[in-house]
Amino acid sequence: MIEFTMALRNTVRQPRRTLLLGGAIAFGVLIICLTTGFTAGMESAVQNNVTLFSGGHILVNGMTASQNGRIQNRVSDEALIQKVRDLVPEAISVSPTAQAQATIVFGSREQQLRLRGVDWTSDKLFSQNLILTGGDWKTGTSDRMLILGAQSARRFGLGIGDSVVVRLSTASGQQNVVDYKVGATYDDTAAGGMTTVLVPLTDLLSDLNMKEGEYQALAIFLPDASRADAVANTLKSGLAKAGYTVAGQNAAAAATSSGAGANTPSVRSGTGSGTGSSMGTSTAAGIGFGNTGTGGQGSFAGTASGLDGITSGAGNAFMQYRQNATGLKAGASMYRISTVTELSGQMGTVLGSVRWIGGTIFVIMLLLTSAGIANTYRMVLLERTQEIGMLRCVGFRQKDVFKIFMMEAALIAFGGSLAGILVSLPVGLLVHLIPLNPQGSLGSALARGHLVFAPNLLSYCIVCLIVVAVCLLAVSGSARKAARLQPVEAMRKVA
Repeated sequence: MIEFTMALRNTVRQPRRTLLLGGAIAFGVLIICLTTGFTAGMESAVQNNVTLFSGGHILVNGMTASQNGRIQNRVSDEALIQKVRDLVPEAISVSPTAQAQATIVFGSREQQLRLRGVDWTSDKLFSQNLILTGGDWKTGTSDRMLILGAQSARRFGLGIGDSVVVRLSTASGQQNVVDYKVGATYDDTAAGGMTTVLVPLTDLLSDLNMKEGEYQALAIFLPDASRADAVANTLKSGLAKAGYTVAGQNAAAAATSSGAGANTPSVRSGTGSGTGSSMGTSTAAGIGFGNTGTGGQGSFAGTASGLDGITSGAGNAFMQYRQNATGLKAGASMYRISTVTELSGQMGTVLGSVRWIGGTIFVIMLLLTSAGIANTYRMVLLERTQEIGMLRCVGFRQKDVFKIFMMEAALIAFGGSLAGILVSLPVGLLVHLIPLNPQGSLGSALARGHLVFAPNLLSYCIVCLIVVAVCLLAVSGSARKAARLQPVEAMRKVA
């Protein structure tokens, strides 16, 4: 195709101009590729870290009214487990779980940390994602053994095999004191600053004075975390139709509770709203299905950072949910369903702002580049007037001249876009290799102490198409003027 050959020749014969235009385009594409790649990586890291923190992609948390009217964070419903499995056939696992805010005591030192009960026989989330800095998984997952963060161990001066005293409130609000040994330590800085202590689920349930078959929540793991919200909505409506009282669902559609089978009073939505710092260190309510305080309060307050801070809003929502459950009759239960998306919502807002900023920069750079291309090709039109006249004299039609200009612009735009994309890959990899402080404001958005660069081929193709389209639009005016030049007039102007 002769038009393409001539367009290619024109881009090569003016290398300086081509490099300036292509370089401007490449820089703009580089910025947007890095922005989208790191934003996608941060979103993925936040979801993974929040999943570690919360213990599942979806949590079905339960509150039950005791005979004396206390609302306790405990349920005993084997049928619920099977019902959830039926409603979520795609789930990798549906398993009972529990957690509690506890005080760890070693010698004269003590610190408040979150204890999470893990069924080590089926739950592979932690063993696959955490990096052990001391001990081994076999010892750490044994009875009456705990696995805690390396920083917490250093603050305590703890070593593998040391015994600690754990004080915690039971599900009914009583204080309990138990003993554990340090079986292993994990790199908490590489887990988004997570401060959770992992203990065998059966041990924690016993410490909370839970009876056999009782649990606090169901942890659901999905093959695709992005499906969490859609699956949660299906689960909410399915449980409500099955007669379970679900916070956020129509109370009339959930007229009976799973605990007593009796009619329950109308309950308001338990979704609530929460505020608080999404990054950095803050005093915030945690996601909170621990049991601190008299009467088995389902939330806790404490100084939190990283993942603890970003889930403050969800913790306040849980407090609202617990207040809504106060109208339950004795033996009746109420459930709240939360997802990793909800728990990481505030960080998602921050990442959305980053994405908008990157997009705005990209649009501004596109406008500046298109203006530069338009002005450049006005000069090109003047320089090539004689050439255009000669082409028309030897038989080139108006549309042929138009094609030459447009193909030339498309080649520069595509080449610049491709260069920007290719450069973004090694730059993103180099930035990924830089170790960052997970205890800082970006802690929950890091994976193993590093930013994650997640390039997406589809988004790159879209960016490339947008850049080419904008460049073609910028050149189209000059290309039309060049095509409308009459051969005689073009030769006369030069003469």
